[in-house]
Amino acid sequence: MNYKLLGAAACLCAVVLSLAAPLMENGVQTRVHQHRDAPEKTEEVGTSGFATHLPLVEISTGGIAIPGKAVMDEAGRTVGYTTAEDGADRI
Repeated sequence: MNYKLLGAAACLCAVVLSLAAPLMENGVQTRVHQHRDAPEKTEEVGTSGFATHLPLVEISTGGIAIPGKAVMDEAGRTVGYTTAEDGADRI
């Protein structure tokens, strides 16, 4: 019974403190909305015509095929996946 009362008291204290915390800020707003204050960026366009605000990253594997492509049978069912030249599932 004591643990239940202690737990309920802890929950009540957490709620009261979370509601009282904004009152202790002295009226100074220090919160920054970065998505509102950030300067507008230009769109980067890749070779395929894809436009994004994020930076483009190109990964070169040096001509090595990336393993993991599905191998299908005549019926269209997946029978396995491609592997690297040494048989590993990662390069």
